Parts: sequence; structure tokens; C-alpha cells
Amino acid sequence: MRKRLGTGGFSMVELSITVAILGVLAVIAVPSFITMMPRFRLGGAAQTLANDLAMARMSAIAKSVDGEAVIDRNAGRYTLARTVGGAPYATATLGSSVVIESMSFGVDNAASGTAAATPFSLHLNANGTTNVTLQQQALRIVLATADGAHKRRILVWTTGRIHAQKWSPAEAAWKAD
Repeated sequence: MRKRLGTGGFSMVELSITVAILGVLAVIAVPSFITMMPRFRLGGAAQTLANDLAMARMSAIAKSVDGEAVIDRNAGRYTLARTVGGAPYATATLGSSVVIESMSFGVDNAASGTAAATPFSLHLNANGTTNVTLQQQALRIVLATADGAHKRRILVWTTGRIHAQKWSPAEAAWKAD
């Protein structure tokens, strides 16, 4: 049997049904995506802050010079300097949808512990340690979405170790990130 030219392809009805299905899927997916964006931005900002602090610490160790990170809670930004009190080589803003909810000392819940001054000058010593004292245990930097629904926390220990955690509302506890 001979195949006639022009009979291949899709009919207008098939194309209309496909476009309608894609439209319905888009209507369902877009609101979910929009509500997830602040959480993604928070995770990115927390990870960037933790990475920048770790890189500044490694730079201080490699160059045998004390470095500094100044974290300004009110302005929602931080600056990194190669020397304590020196000119900053990097400044980063957390963004409009991410805020520094609190900065305090200790390792347990944010309700306890001594509040850190803002701006707080974190010294990253050449031997790998920080200016956080043994009694203070760790500097807790809690980042949150603008509405406060999602939280991430960066812990900077006396020993210089830096680690990120996320808040689990279901368990009302901090979990490793």
C-alpha cells in the first residue's frame, strides 16, 4: 500500500489536548515552586556563609596570619579580611528574603546563651582557632526566611570547626545540614 504525503503529524484536537494538559500542570506546579524559593535561598545563603568562613579560616592557616570575619546582623551582611582590622577583600549580603535572626553563644537552643554584639568580629586565628572562648563554646548564627518559617544555623566552634544545621519543625530540633 502506498503512503500518502501530508498524512503524518498531529491533529489539531491532539495538540489542543496536549496544551491543555500542560496548562493544568503549570497551574498546579507554579504556586508550589514559588513557596519553595525562599527555602532554597535560605539554604544557599547559609551554605555560602559557612563556606566563606571555612575558606577564610583555611586562608588564615595557610598564610600564618590571623584573619577576620565581621558579621553585621542589622545589615544582613558579612565582610572578610585577610588580617584583623584590615581592609575587607570580600563583602556579601544575604539577600532580601534571608535575615540573620540571632547571633549568640552556646550550642543548645537559641533561647539560651549570651547574645553576640552586632557587628561581631570573628577572629580566624593562624593556628585554626577562633576568638570564641571555651566558656562560650560556639558562635550560633541563626538565619531565617523573612517570614521566619524556615531556619538554618551556622555553628562556629572555639576550635574553628564550622558546621551548618537546619531546623526541623516536626521534631523541634536542629539537624545536620
